[in-house]
Amino acid sequence: MNNNIDRYINKFLKLIIPIIFLLPFIVSSDYYFPYITPRNFLFRIIVTIILALYLYLFFRNKEKYGFGKNKVILAYFFLAIILTMASILGGDFLYSFWSNYERMDGLVTLYYIIALFLVILGIYRHQKSWLNLLRLSVWAAFIMGIIALAQHWDINILLESSGGDRVTGTLGNATYLAVYSLFNLFFALYLLFKYKNHRPKLELWAFYILDIFLIISEIVNPGRGFLGGIFSDVRLVLLFIIPQVFINLQYYFYNIGQTIRYSWPAYFILIILLNFIALFNTQTRGVLVGLFIAGVVVAIFLLFSHYVSKKVKYFIVVGLTLFILFTGSIFVFKDSDFIQNNSTLRRVANISITDATTETRLLTWQLSLRGFTERPILGWGVENFYLVFNKYFPNQIFKDAGSRVWFDRPHNVFLQYLVDGGILGLLAYLAIFIFALRNFWKHYKKTHDPVTISIFGGLLIAYLVQNFFVFDSLNSYILLVVFLAVSIFLAGDFETNKKWLTSKYLAIPLALLVLIFGFYLNIPQLQTNRQFITRYTDLQKDIAQGQYRRADLDKLLVVIDQQYLGKFELAQVYSEFVPNLVRAQILSPIETKYFIDTAEEKMLQNIKAQPKNVRHHSFLTNLYFNAAMLDPVYAQKGIDLIENQALVLSPTRVQLYYGLGQFYINLGENEQAMANFIKAKGLAPRVFDSYYNLIMASLAMEDLDLANAYFEEMKQNVSVIIKENYLSLFMLYDYFGYKDQAAKLQQ
Repeated sequence: MNNNIDRYINKFLKLIIPIIFLLPFIVSSDYYFPYITPRNFLFRIIVTIILALYLYLFFRNKEKYGFGKNKVILAYFFLAIILTMASILGGDFLYSFWSNYERMDGLVTLYYIIALFLVILGIYRHQKSWLNLLRLSVWAAFIMGIIALAQHWDINILLESSGGDRVTGTLGNATYLAVYSLFNLFFALYLLFKYKNHRPKLELWAFYILDIFLIISEIVNPGRGFLGGIFSDVRLVLLFIIPQVFINLQYYFYNIGQTIRYSWPAYFILIILLNFIALFNTQTRGVLVGLFIAGVVVAIFLLFSHYVSKKVKYFIVVGLTLFILFTGSIFVFKDSDFIQNNSTLRRVANISITDATTETRLLTWQLSLRGFTERPILGWGVENFYLVFNKYFPNQIFKDAGSRVWFDRPHNVFLQYLVDGGILGLLAYLAIFIFALRNFWKHYKKTHDPVTISIFGGLLIAYLVQNFFVFDSLNSYILLVVFLAVSIFLAGDFETNKKWLTSKYLAIPLALLVLIFGFYLNIPQLQTNRQFITRYTDLQKDIAQGQYRRADLDKLLVVIDQQYLGKFELAQVYSEFVPNLVRAQILSPIETKYFIDTAEEKMLQNIKAQPKNVRHHSFLTNLYFNAAMLDPVYAQKGIDLIENQALVLSPTRVQLYYGLGQFYINLGENEQAMANFIKAKGLAPRVFDSYYNLIMASLAMEDLDLANAYFEEMKQNVSVIIKENYLSLFMLYDYFGYKDQAAKLQQ
């Protein structure tokens, strides 16, 4: 009886675990950060369920469901331990643990990823099982590839690209889609070369279920769903139907003739092409560089391999030569119409250490290294990069009011682990991939198979190279642990640790404990996120329609403080909403002040909880600046906040001096304003805003000559002055009554 239960649970796990490959399609505007939070919460709930069931099986039969002693998983464990210790010592452990809505990362995600890793190792150790995981992953990537291609063709399927002409699929970020496509491209490549299946039942039923689902969706919402978008363009119709034809031919008519047998490899070739096209159209240069380096390294490896024939090596030499020549031609002919008319090739050709993106990345990497030298052993703790960024803020990245001046990641995974966990954290992270490569090498020496190590080794290289320029997300974490699990499966390291002390009596209690604890953590947080969006949206509508009630606002304020996860962001959203009310003058002064006071209270709570996070000070400063329109006391509060707290934490952040000067202008203390604007110019001497503020202070002091002198200095030092800048100066001179000077600017 118990053995039957175990078998049913095993089958159920193999049915529910693949749902994780559908998570990238989860998007809901009912949640704050619609591309991030619903997907991550659902992931955590799914992992909670499968971990509970797996632990039940493990404690009943550790030899059958144990995850072995491979060094990859040990390195992952050590990484988790080191980052946990670093976060405890980092001084902001709760934030390190929970992260925020925008990232949904932190220690909690690391623990969930490791849990998924263990379950995969325990359940999918047989080749047929883990190959099914790869097959389902690339099947899902086929759907994602169609969505991405439709976005490139400006065809509306599900949703438009959130990255403009850089396609994003349903992931909300072009870089996320690029990494997702990278993994699945190599997974499909492996299946193409190494997996022969006469009757692909898995793909057949997956397509049947998808088709039924899409037909029902189309009936319920005619013309609005995925199927309606597909049938709006014949190219998409063909792309959607052809692979299904391949699968049906392979399944039902394999024995009829040799030609039919090509349908199986044709299916994977189509998926490989779709994933490459999706990757290419994301215009993510880091992934493309990773692909290039991986291609070169793999080609060189094959040339020196004893298990590759001379004939094949000749083809490799020709292919490598053409590959390098084509890549080089992108830079040699970068000004040609062919390159300039293709957004991706143009971005690649324009790679330079002097472009704005590269300069910002290099400056961020430099300050990351400064942060590492300050805490070299265990680093600053997970999610604490903001401490380093604020302390060593590089004012060179500030070019204008639209510059991105807040970074919570160094956009380099290696530096991220160096900052988060010090040298120990980075070594543990690198050890994961060293041992994974060792697993592939072990398989290579045992089987003399150059194809497998070339494909998975190439994926490893491409992934690590692109990690120099980006950071991970749930979408890549899931595929990464599948990849690492495959390395262990190929190495054949499944020996169970005989020293494990397990008891069948613990199976049910532990499973129940994991379920209760997991649901207790995640479901209330999921509900809070949705409640905020619902009540925030309703509040905005009620105010616009003149139906505002203070009780509704109080309910929203309660939601903000319900959970630790996300409370900082929700308070920031509310604090940004209030200035709009102040400027619109929709409500009575008493009600407006209530909004201001409650927003101030929330931001002060943020500062109390994270006193070293200058971003909270910045939001509160913006609130004070707008509130000062009603009461100058808020200007003095802004001055005290910046001088006594914000500048102590981030003394080189030029925007703080701008804000300080503007507060002094509001209070009529023009000389103090001028002093702070001069400091700002010293930090950002080539930025228009620095001179605009100086001109404003000069005019407020009724010193036209000084204003004109700064105007001339601006023309000499600011390389690009756009029309909008001159319009701002025109309005400034006009406001202070200098009509003649304003007229000259207008001309």
